[in-house]
Amino acid sequence: MSQPDSEIFDKLILSEILLSQLYAVLANIFPEDTELWTRLVQEEKGHAAILSSGKEILHQEELFPPELLEVSWSDLDSSINRKQNLITTLKAGTKYLTRDNAMTLAIEFEEADPVEKLFQALMEKDTEREDLIIFQQLNSVSSDHATRIRKYRQENQEK
Repeated sequence: MSQPDSEIFDKLILSEILLSQLYAVLANIFPEDTELWTRLVQEEKGHAAILSSGKEILHQEELFPPELLEVSWSDLDSSINRKQNLITTLKAGTKYLTRDNAMTLAIEFEEADPVEKLFQALMEKDTEREDLIIFQQLNSVSSDHATRIRKYRQENQEK
């Protein structure tokens, strides 16, 4: 594997780990929503593990979507920095953060973050490509986070 590919994989993995850490912070802030946040933590960690396997095994066998390596470096760096800054800010104090704001923030990450957006786009592709089929099967139980967060928020608005 080339050095640039390896570095992009590392950044993709870090991005997923940071999102799981962000959701863990939200679980601590909003214990009434621990079920939601904890599940998302586990799923983002699962995404990181899948990327790690992709880096170590599947990519070399051409069984991992090459689209994942086409994410721009600047987008990845911006995403990583935003997550790191937000985690630091939330750990420092959350005086003005509401449950609804937290869920809106999570939805924004799931829909606009370059890594999350790409994951979801690959999951929604109708394909016969072996690499995408494997990717979709590996992620089959941990996709469509934004829709699931919206559904959770709607079902638990007044609790």
